[in-house]
Amino acid sequence: MQPEADSAFIRGARHAEGFVTEYGPTLLVAIAGLGWTVFRPWILELPQGASFLRISGSWVLGIMLSVSGIVGGVFTYKRSGSLRELKADKSSLEQEVDSLKDTILRISSNFRDAWKNRLASILQELELGHNFRLSLYRYNPDTVTFSMLGRYASIDKYEKVGRGVYPANVGCIGESWESPDLEAYADDLPENEEEYVKETCERWKFQEATVRSLNMKSRSVYAFTLMEALGRDRKAVLVFESLDAKAADVASLRQAAQVTYRNQILSDLDSLEFIEPEPKIASDAGF
Repeated sequence: MQPEADSAFIRGARHAEGFVTEYGPTLLVAIAGLGWTVFRPWILELPQGASFLRISGSWVLGIMLSVSGIVGGVFTYKRSGSLRELKADKSSLEQEVDSLKDTILRISSNFRDAWKNRLASILQELELGHNFRLSLYRYNPDTVTFSMLGRYASIDKYEKVGRGVYPANVGCIGESWESPDLEAYADDLPENEEEYVKETCERWKFQEATVRSLNMKSRSVYAFTLMEALGRDRKAVLVFESLDAKAADVASLRQAAQVTYRNQILSDLDSLEFIEPEPKIASDAGF
């Protein structure tokens, strides 16, 4: 009886394998198409002030449906028969890939908006005024750069991201990252533009053209490096900037960055790390 039972099991396994091989790709594509039709508004149209749980859930579902469509499409493409069908499928897949790229970019934009909301709440709670902006950067050891995760300023033109990816060996960000005190700041940079360019280039190794192109020439810059919970590894750099000289008390900002909001930011960094856009993708997309 045992050999017959084994044979029945093997036959059943082969039938299941055949079903998956024959219909699996089609099912994946169908699931992706139906899922996007039903859940597109829930994934892409986030309500104002959505919670991180809500945002994370929409990203996870969006990525799962996108991957399902890509995988199903790729296997369907491989199984296509005639050259004409292959060409048609290739064109269709390229359109689908372009569409999915757009979707991923929209998800990346939502990621940036989530951090913008978090940073906005910090600035508003600190009551620092409209001349301030707040930015958060993560270090990328593979590229030796910092990528901006989010930024908030109440004045729109100062909220523009600009480069998005920054060399790690220049600027107040890099100085803070390397500092044993986990901070770097300057709060009395010159008001005169030529003097500002000269001092900023000398102090932080910027190229002159880079400084002149800054959309916000901050006279006060305060950067604080955030260590992970156990105090072993550096995780990110939080940067306060203001158009005013002597804009804030350094000790108060240090307390805010290293104590009051540190655990909240670290928790959000861990929760959202899986959905962070790659630095190159972020740079190419203008984030």
